[in-house]
Amino acid sequence: MNTHILLVEGTSGTGKSTLIKHLLTRHILEEGHPRTLVHLSQAHTYFTLASPDLVQPPGKRTHREQLRRLLRMVDPGGAGFSGRTGLSGGPIPEPTRWFTLFALIDTLHLTHVFRPAILSWSELGYVDRELDRLGARMIFMRASPQTLWERLVVGRGASPEYFTRYQRQYGDSPEAVHAYYVQEQERMEALARKSHLPVLFLDGEGENVEPAYRFWKMP
Repeated sequence: MNTHILLVEGTSGTGKSTLIKHLLTRHILEEGHPRTLVHLSQAHTYFTLASPDLVQPPGKRTHREQLRRLLRMVDPGGAGFSGRTGLSGGPIPEPTRWFTLFALIDTLHLTHVFRPAILSWSELGYVDRELDRLGARMIFMRASPQTLWERLVVGRGASPEYFTRYQRQYGDSPEAVHAYYVQEQERMEALARKSHLPVLFLDGEGENVEPAYRFWKMP
């Protein structure tokens, strides 16, 4: 089987979701025939664990269970793709060499170290190793402090709830929230350099769709 699994990481405001949107569009337009495509947005990978709407913050056990579910969704040999029962009652055949899986993951274990900060990097090391076993690659998006200010404070800060609800745990002022994400980016990049995965570092302010697409589709 062949896998093209791309994890896109980086702090908030670096352009991860925008890049993934362009990659999805190009993949659909350029593929000559449909292939299996898994897109795990932040609705799957982040907000289930860190949403301010959660009645009770998840514990370590819940965090690990969610990560196991996510990893199964991008494992062609795992429960997400095999071991199921077909309409006739018989088992669905295991994926073979002709099977190609394309997957795009919007944030995962690097972000989880800082938000929701339930598990440490040492406790999340198995996620990195499992992604490496599956042949995954990582793109790390980064942006200048000025760009983070413009996107987080000026752009998203226009919403009345952005600071009072969604960012209150990261600072009591726009300046404090901005400083938190600048520091988080530095610490997150240091972890990216420790990853077992091949990593491509991209500037979130530049033209990055072409190099990102080549990196994703690389044999």
